[in-house]
Amino acid sequence: MATKSVENPHEEQQKTLLNRIVSNVKKLNDVLEDMNSRIQEINEYNRDIVVLSQFWTNYNRNATFNLMILSNNEKIDYNE
Repeated sequence: MATKSVENPHEEQQKTLLNRIVSNVKKLNDVLEDMNSRIQEINEYNRDIVVLSQFWTNYNRNATFNLMILSNNEKIDYNE
């Protein structure tokens, strides 16, 4: 009986709270893992968009350059 008087009177409540905390942390971890995988998918999709954007920028720059060259050649031909 002496050991019962030494026991923590709040031990059961503390165990319950600790179990709830552990359970919530596990749930949080699962949600964060799911979120990370979705963010990784979005990053892969965005990487494709970046490559397409670079292709378009290069195409636009080259087309503009070629149009300027053609425009200059036409001006020269008309003046001759």
